[in-house]
Amino acid sequence: MNSLVFKTKIKNDDIKVSDLLFTIYSELEKHKPSRISLLDNSIRFKGGMFRGVTNWNLLVTITSGVIDFDEESSSLVYKLSFKQLILFGIFASILFGAFVLSSNGAFSIVSMFIMSQLMVWLWLVGMNFLICIIRFRSFIENCIRKSGYEVSGLTI
Repeated sequence: MNSLVFKTKIKNDDIKVSDLLFTIYSELEKHKPSRISLLDNSIRFKGGMFRGVTNWNLLVTITSGVIDFDEESSSLVYKLSFKQLILFGIFASILFGAFVLSSNGAFSIVSMFIMSQLMVWLWLVGMNFLICIIRFRSFIENCIRKSGYEVSGLTI
């Protein structure tokens, strides 16, 4: 899975795409992406963990993203990649698994290793992913409202 695609429908009929995308672009700049560009009806950006920002930054868990406006459905379509988050989860779960394997206990080491790997993966990747999706969707909806439009619905 390289990236996930989300779609947020805008209720209004007469949408000034350039103004809407410029609002999103301006708001994204506040989150200090490592790269951002606005071309035609598309915004491309790079985020990630290694940018010198706090872990509360909106783009920390997002490696890269593309936001397009689909005129046919009057929707913002955004594609988000989470490669760094997934790699970080793999690395952290391997480190934690090595710690579990090095400890001596009466319980089956193999069972503990598998359970610890699963728990670390679900917590680090799953929870960060879920929080990011909720926050980014809210960010997009706030940008739409800030541009003077109404959100009609979300599809994944």
